[in-house]
Amino acid sequence: MKKLTALVLALCLTLALTGAARADYAYARLNQRISTRTGPGTNYSEPGSFLSGGDVVTVHSKVWDDRNEIWWVQVEFSAGRSRYRAYTGSWRMNVDLYAVPEEKALRSCEVWEDADAFAGPGWNYVMWNDTVRAGTTGTLYEAENGYGLFEYWNASRGQMWRVWIELDKTNCRKDYGDVDTFPEYGRPHYEGWYTSMDEINANNGGYDDGGYYDDGYYGGNYAQTGDRNPIGKIVIITTSSGNARSGPGAEYSRVGYVNYGECYTVYDTDVASNGVTWFMIFVDGSYGWISSGLTNVGKY
Repeated sequence: MKKLTALVLALCLTLALTGAARADYAYARLNQRISTRTGPGTNYSEPGSFLSGGDVVTVHSKVWDDRNEIWWVQVEFSAGRSRYRAYTGSWRMNVDLYAVPEEKALRSCEVWEDADAFAGPGWNYVMWNDTVRAGTTGTLYEAENGYGLFEYWNASRGQMWRVWIELDKTNCRKDYGDVDTFPEYGRPHYEGWYTSMDEINANNGGYDDGGYYDDGYYGGNYAQTGDRNPIGKIVIITTSSGNARSGPGAEYSRVGYVNYGECYTVYDTDVASNGVTWFMIFVDGSYGWISSGLTNVGKY
């Protein structure tokens, strides 16, 4: 019995260490059927719709869509016997986006040999019915398991694509072929990614230090306030920048800008038709609305 207990403990420890080395950042339960794209936007190809409300997916990264002012997330899941990584709208699930890293381009990349296109970092993911031809240029966004997440213009389909290809067949092999390079921590406002919370605090102006105070102070930034009655909430901008609009939705005109690290008092909230919550704040001398996705409370 003692040997069995020791074996189980050893197995649990191995799984925990293995999980820590992978790029799994958050788990999310779907609130509706998942519809996917190969990249973070409607201009990318659409693999299809998978799973149903109540199913759980792994969330690897997030991308801010400035045009529609929503978050897209890269998720991993299995459908039948097939394994995928694809992008979908964050509003389709309950996920803490604050815990998910924001994507950033690693470098430009050129394919040197014809490469098979996969739906994830390995041969055990679905292989798309496409080959990325030698001479194709694009952008590398992630590297894992000897594969790279490569974005390029697929001329035969007339759409942008993000696919996983073997890094051995690209000029990125020297820089990214041997290690998992997608960062665990980081902020889009800075050139580099950081590998520990100490580095975040040192380089991001102590973002995780400080706290809320009666005078609206947080971590070195004062909340911007107007003359209306607030609803008792202060939000912090956690993306590099964003738009403040005249109403609660991306279709309203821009009335100002918000930037990373700024704090704002909230005067009202509203929910747009797509389910995204918007906050009324005082910015650039007037009242405007920002998407909750720009803030530290933009979880859905």
